[in-house]
Amino acid sequence: CLPSIAPGPDPIERGRALRDHGDVWGRSARAERDGESFVTTTEGLRWAYSFRRKLRLEGASVVAEYELEARDATLPFLWSMHPLFDPPPGSRIRLARRDEVLVTGYVGLDLPPAPFAVSWPTVEDAAGTPIDLDVIRGVEARRGVKLVARLAEPGRAAIERPDGRWIGFGWDRRVMPLLGIWLGEGAWPSVEAPVFQIGLEPTNSTSDGLGEAIRRGEATVVAPGSPLRWEARLVVGEDHSSLSRFLE
Repeated sequence: CLPSIAPGPDPIERGRALRDHGDVWGRSARAERDGESFVTTTEGLRWAYSFRRKLRLEGASVVAEYELEARDATLPFLWSMHPLFDPPPGSRIRLARRDEVLVTGYVGLDLPPAPFAVSWPTVEDAAGTPIDLDVIRGVEARRGVKLVARLAEPGRAAIERPDGRWIGFGWDRRVMPLLGIWLGEGAWPSVEAPVFQIGLEPTNSTSDGLGEAIRRGEATVVAPGSPLRWEARLVVGEDHSSLSRFLE
C-alpha cells in the first residue's frame, strides 16, 4: 500500500482523494529480470514518483528490496506490506521484543473504544474475560481485530503452526518501525459473508490514513534526489527452535 492505506483526502492535490490501499495496489507494473533477481517498477498515478521492488532468493528467504524516488517535489507517504495468510486454527503469532502494542480497531468483541494499549498477547473484554490475541482461531470466531506493534530491534515477527513450522518477516525498522497485525476471523466484510485471513504488515504509521499520519508526525518524507531504500525478508522454518533463533 502506497502512498496511503485507507482512502481519504489528497494532501498534495486539494479537492481530490487517495484511493483505497493507495496508488500501487492492484496496478500493473513494468517487470524485468536483473540477473537472478526480479524487478518491478510502478510510476505514481498523479504524484511524480517511482516505486521499485527487487525480489531475490537467499537460502530459505525471499528478500524484497524497495526504493521510492520523488521526481519533482518532496512527498509524504505511508507504506505497508499487505501479505495475507491462511494458517490453521491453533497457530500463534510470535513477536520479537516489543515496546508497545495498540488495538486500533475491532469488530465482534466487547472491548474498550479503540485505540488502546494492550499487554500483549492478552486483552480483557468488558466482562473481564481474558482473550489471547496471539492464538489464531477459525472463521467461526466471527471477530476482526487490527493491532499495531512497535517492536524493538530487530523488527521480526512470525506465524507458527501447531506442528512447529513457521513463516516470518524481518524488516528495516529504520524506515518501517511498526508492524500492523490483522486478525480477520470471520467478521469481515460481514458475518453473513465471512472471510478468514491473517496479516502481518510492516509499516511506518499507527494510522491507515495519510492525512492523519501527517498530523501525528508519522508520515515518512522523501525528497527529490534522495531516494529512500529499505528491505523486508520473508523466511520459512521447520521447528520452534529455529523460530526462537530468528526472533532473537
